[in-house]
This record gives sequence, C-alpha cells and structure tokens, in this order.
Amino acid sequence: MFMDRPKQAVILAGGRGSRLGPFTETRPKPMVEVHGRPFLEYLVEMLREQGFSEVLLLLGYLPHVVQDHFGDGGRFGVRITYSVTAPEDLTTRRLLVAREQLDSVFLLMYCDNYWPMQFDRLWEQYVSSGAPALTTVYSNKDRYSRDSVKVGADGFMEIFDRSRTTPGLQGVEISYAIAATGGTPQSAGISAGFTTALQATVTESGVPAPGIPVTFNAPNSGPQWRIWRTAINYSNLGG
Repeated sequence: MFMDRPKQAVILAGGRGSRLGPFTETRPKPMVEVHGRPFLEYLVEMLREQGFSEVLLLLGYLPHVVQDHFGDGGRFGVRITYSVTAPEDLTTRRLLVAREQLDSVFLLMYCDNYWPMQFDRLWEQYVSSGAPALTTVYSNKDRYSRDSVKVGADGFMEIFDRSRTTPGLQGVEISYAIAATGGTPQSAGISAGFTTALQATVTESGVPAPGIPVTFNAPNSGPQWRIWRTAINYSNLGG
C-alpha cells in the first residue's frame, strides 16, 4: 500500500527530568542547554533538515518554558503545535490526549535522544517492511547503556523490559519510530498496546514478514500486551 512520506514529527517532552536536577528545577529536560542552545533546538533543526514541516510537542512539566521559547515554530522553519498533560502521565496518556492532532503517519521521538537520522533510508525500510510501525534500536555493542530489549531469531522483539533486568537483553530502544494510525483515532488503536508497539517492538535490518500480532510480557510492568509486529532499524553508531 502506497503512503505519502510523513511531514509530522511528534516529540515526547513532558517528564520532570529529575535525574538532571538541579538543571531542571526551572526548566524541563529538553530545554537544558548544550553549547549554549536548548537541546530541543537541535532536534527541531534536524527534523527541518530531514524534510519535516510539522512538529507536535507533547508537554507536561513547565510547558510554558518550551512554548515561550519556540512559539509557533516560525523562526525555526517549521510549524510547532502543542499538547499538554500532567508531568506524571505515561506515553499512552499523552498520545490519547493528542490523538486528534496526529497525522495518519508520523515520526515519534524522545526529547533527550539525538541520533543523526537519515529519514529517507528509515522510510524506505518502513515501507518495505509491511509492518504498522518501525522503531530504532541502538546496538549497544560498546555497552554504553543498559540493554532494554531482546530480539528473536525472526528479527522481531521478544521482550521489552523497562527495568532492564531480564537476562539476555541486547540493544536499547531509542524511539525514532514511524507509525501509521490508519487515518482516524479509532483505527489507530491508540491504547496501551499501540504505545507499547511504538516504544518496544523491533526487527533487524532487511525485510521482515508482514505484521501480525504477537504477545510478550515486559517484566515488572504488569500484564502482557498484545502488540503489532514492528520493524526495527538498527543503529550501530558508536558500537
């Protein structure tokens, strides 16, 4: 099925960033400066250079700091809109509240990960996969961080563990995820399963099998979720 290349990027930027205290006492995490500029500026700039014209920021903690700085996005060369929920809300809730603002196909990103994305290559892999969603996994061969996923021999994820304690994990999910909502909030299936699929399901480079539901249990995170099989883009940067 042919789909137009997405023009909208959605950035999760609502958490308190408590691990960065005291830097985040007066500003949210993406507004902490790196080389004299808020980190979020680098992400918006990259998105513009990669052909995105719309950015939706999902805010929570101190949202006015972000809104006052970025405004409507005009001076950054993109159109920026906002959805604001409580700082404690999970990704599921943030996407549910923003569901009327989501395009039929969009890129989902975290506000604290910078990866030198080449979106044309990412999009080609997504279209070829036939899967409803694709996300990027850092290979973590240099052991830079603690692994959070386990990928099966078929190239699809078997485990996504937020606690990162399950034996045999290999790779770190870093978002840069593409998802198709089907055009309406109802067909999007924006639910715990939808969000989990965006955050956690992966496959190795290449052409995976057409998407079918799989079931996995994320240890220490409650019941099993029924999720879509989703393509993976492996990033070997730095490892």
